This record gives sequence, C-alpha cells and structure tokens, in this order.
Amino acid sequence: MRKILFIFLVIMLVGVILTSTFFIYRDKKEDKEQEEIFDELEVIANNEDNTKEETKEEKEGKQEETINIEELHKINNDIVGWLKIDNTNVSYPVMQTKDRPNYYLNKNFYKKYSALGTPYLAESCNIKTSDNLIIYGHHIKRKKSFWRVREL
Repeated sequence: MRKILFIFLVIMLVGVILTSTFFIYRDKKEDKEQEEIFDELEVIANNEDNTKEETKEEKEGKQEETINIEELHKINNDIVGWLKIDNTNVSYPVMQTKDRPNYYLNKNFYKKYSALGTPYLAESCNIKTSDNLIIYGHHIKRKKSFWRVREL
C-alpha cells in the first residue's frame, strides 16, 4: 500500500512539475512575442530603416523623435497615439475602442490574445477635447509594461 501511495505521489509531483514548466515556457514565449511586436511597431512609427544599425549614443543623441501614427493606423485603426516616457522602457502604442471597453486589456496591437495587453485610452476620453486622459496598462513585475514607471 505504501509503495502504491509513493508511486502515486511521484506521478503527481512529476505532473505538477511538467504542467508548471509548460505554463512558464508559454508565458516567456508570449512575453518575447509581445516585446517583438512593440519593437516592430516602434520601427514603423519612427520610420526607421531596419537595415541601418544605430548605436545607443546615436539614438540618445537624436532630439525629439516624431511618431508616424498614420502608418500604424493603416494596420489598426484603433490606435490613437503613442506613449513614450524618457529614461524607461515605456514606448507603446495607445489604443481606444469606444464601443468595447477594456478590449486591449488582453489583446495585442494585432487584436490577438496577449496577457500583457496593449495600453489603451479609457472609452470616455476624447483624445481631441479632453484635458486629462486615462491610459490603462498592466503593471507586471517582470519588468514589462509600466513596471519601470514606479521607479521614477
């Protein structure tokens, strides 16, 4: 009886370890994919040439970067702006759907599921007339999204 119980516990432990490993792998893969999407969008928004490699000093030496929202709007017309906070890793498109509140909470720019989501403007805000805009985004401890803002 003890041997059967021991074997059962070992099988359960192995099952838990394998399941946990799968979920950790899936989360890491999704994080990487979302990061690649944001990097790709930043290239499009900044009209950067993918073939030209810039050094960090060259990028920092540029004055104010202009964001080309029109190019991104051709891909997804829910984009309303770009949020960039200096001295952080925050550089993301800002989305808004008036008829679907919280739509981008768990969706990426391409409207596919993403646990990280995409920063989005509250449906009650008017980008053209509002003095204050409410932007929602995730605060994730894995140094993603708005995690770095709290260090400022």
